[in-house]
Amino acid sequence: MINLIIPAAGSGSRFSEKTPKQFVKIQGIEILEMNLLTWINIKLVDKIYLVLPQLEFEYNKNKYQKLSNKIIPIIGGSSRAESINNAIKILDNKNPYTLIHDGARPFVTNILIKRVIEALKIHNAIIPALKLTNTIKKVKNNQIINTINRENLISVQTPQGFHTNIIKKAYSNINLKNINFDDSELVENIKEQVFYIEGEKNNIKITTQNDLDYAEFLIQKYFKK
Repeated sequence: MINLIIPAAGSGSRFSEKTPKQFVKIQGIEILEMNLLTWINIKLVDKIYLVLPQLEFEYNKNKYQKLSNKIIPIIGGSSRAESINNAIKILDNKNPYTLIHDGARPFVTNILIKRVIEALKIHNAIIPALKLTNTIKKVKNNQIINTINRENLISVQTPQGFHTNIIKKAYSNINLKNINFDDSELVENIKEQVFYIEGEKNNIKITTQNDLDYAEFLIQKYFKK
């Protein structure tokens, strides 16, 4: 069986709304709820560690626990790292694999989830990613510094999958305050090899208001009533 951590304690500062992006509704459905509706139906996922903001924790805890008895609400910290570490500390060690998936990435499919899980049978750490198609340039003060060769560059998505002992080790010796990183980067830092599989174009993370327009289209495809 598998542990799943969904960090959803962020304030969504880039979203330019008073409501954190994970709690914004699209056609009457919260982004985080869309996310959870997919995961609770994955039979191999045994426990969902849902990390929520400290503000209004009890309200959100009661709301989301009604969706499934798999969901274990956890109070988030002051940084993403601290929030995830709050879940890491209570992971079920009997479950050999642990997945980490963004709370504001609601269009993950069963197919992608299963491919990540299958890859964990071969590798200790696996991430979905897409190869870059646009030209990438480095800039400074609105000036182009140089053009970067995109041949060996990828854009990383979630869910990221790890053997449980590996991700626990990766989180064991880090500074949890004011740190911004990709979880697989921590695994790289303990000299573990991270592999990738092809992600999905529609597996978007809702980060800005512009993302909502595309999400309105996708919800028709994924969550038809």
